[in-house]
Amino acid sequence: MDLFELLFPIITLFLGYFLKIFTDFFTVMKKERKELIHNLERFQTILLQSKNAHIQQGLKRNEFSEYLQETYANEPVIKERYYKGYNDLFRKLHNLYSEKELEKFKLIRTFTKENMRRENQRIMDWLNEGHLIKLRSIANLKIEIFLDLTQKLRDHLNDWFVIFQGLFMNDITYSLVYCADEFELGEMFPHDIDKELEKVILILKRKKNRL
Repeated sequence: MDLFELLFPIITLFLGYFLKIFTDFFTVMKKERKELIHNLERFQTILLQSKNAHIQQGLKRNEFSEYLQETYANEPVIKERYYKGYNDLFRKLHNLYSEKELEKFKLIRTFTKENMRRENQRIMDWLNEGHLIKLRSIANLKIEIFLDLTQKLRDHLNDWFVIFQGLFMNDITYSLVYCADEFELGEMFPHDIDKELEKVILILKRKKNRL
């Protein structure tokens, strides 16, 4: 028996062992990539539902604002535009509301208190689930842009909850919570995040198909 015949079973054993390691490694990678795509698509749904809630609130807000501007046109706060935004306008006219107007105001406040708080909390919960840590391990410029937007989103939500807990919940004349656009506090909501998220999902799906 020559040396090759002696070593062949050992070489075959080692090759099989390393082949199994690589196969298991790529199987795990493929599974993790699939789970990451699933969680990013879930984030897409959460952002879409939040956007829809914001649109619904905006319709109620705009309708009430137009009504107030017409009904209280001669009030100094409107005549001289002595207000920063919708929430400020609604607050400064609060003591003038009729019973019907107060009901409309309370509906907007309740929508913020229940719906917007819930949607913002769902976004924050997703950001804290750890999916972004896995995403950071993938080197790609578009992914880096998305990750930067998620940090801005986190900063925006932190500001939102500070205003919600510190001002909104302690003052019944508050009906809306806006950050940079009215309170001039922190980050505005990063509106391009949904588009960048779509790009990231497409990148991961291409990578998954190559595995």
